[in-house]
Amino acid sequence: MEPNNAPLEAKKKAGLPGKKNFVSNMFSWLWFWLWSWPLLPNKKEAEVLKDLQDENSDETKNWIYISVLLNLFPFVFSLAIEYFNNNQNLLCLVNNGSLPILAYSLLATNFFYLLENVPSFDNSKSFQNIKTRLYVLAVLTMFISAVLYVFQSNLINGFHNNHLRISAGVSTLMLIMAIAWGSKMYLLQQKKIADYAEGVNEERRRLITQNDGDGYEQ
Repeated sequence: MEPNNAPLEAKKKAGLPGKKNFVSNMFSWLWFWLWSWPLLPNKKEAEVLKDLQDENSDETKNWIYISVLLNLFPFVFSLAIEYFNNNQNLLCLVNNGSLPILAYSLLATNFFYLLENVPSFDNSKSFQNIKTRLYVLAVLTMFISAVLYVFQSNLINGFHNNHLRISAGVSTLMLIMAIAWGSKMYLLQQKKIADYAEGVNEERRRLITQNDGDGYEQ
């Protein structure tokens, strides 16, 4: 008879701590909360979201490479050229509207995932609550990014360097928030939640079947 690993598998599916390295698990949760705390998830919501994130970590990395880094590269490359050419207008270049429009586009292109229905299963309410909060944060981030884009594209001339530094700082913050919200929008698409639900149900059936088999043998 094979070892009874179903309880540990079920714990993993439920987002509960298994036999993982303590330090690795601690840093994993710290990284998760660094990007997730504005969503204000309760314990159950944090567990299911973290579990979904862990199950799709490779796909999320690919999303960041394609949606973020490829789009950000031309902007960073142009900044590097201007820096090495000792361009005195580097601060103005940072405020050329690129960062706000990138933040806006990251959210706009993934926004439809929030409008999809959540599949019905045990944790569907938790996912729906997360999507509702994410909807509000995404709209707020898009609004601020749009205002920054208008400011940087049309009203930037004549402003002092301190204003430009504040504008650049807020634009960078909006881009960071857009990456955080956009990656979670990608994770919360209907198909991935449905796959997660099917995995939970499959582990539950496996655990019940194995427990019934153990009881029969006894």
